[in-house]
Amino acid sequence: PCLRGMKGAADVAPPIAPQPDDWVVTTTNQAKALMSECRRWNLLYTGFHINDEMLYCEMGMYPNRKHFRCFVLGDCTACIERHDTIDGEKLKNATIAFLEMGLAYSASGAEIHPALAAAGC
Repeated sequence: PCLRGMKGAADVAPPIAPQPDDWVVTTTNQAKALMSECRRWNLLYTGFHINDEMLYCEMGMYPNRKHFRCFVLGDCTACIERHDTIDGEKLKNATIAFLEMGLAYSASGAEIHPALAAAGC
């Protein structure tokens, strides 16, 4: 159900560009089908807007909490902050604390890296 490789389908920074044997999905249904087919149940969330897009979008933590184990990598994410919360990333830290109350697990990139390496990722 998914595409292999991208062949110029998107502008992706070279350090994180998909490799020829990587799976590339473009829809939520493809992602869910691939994860089910490959018997994968863990979602790792990294990137921007942990208190918005990663929480509520179609493949976000909230809609997927019943089907997958959701993990947020705190040091690999950012949050929409206010001018008075940017120092110390107060909203990001509060959001991660909220997620840990039953919606998702949290870890750092350094903590998860050995497990990913051991799994061949």
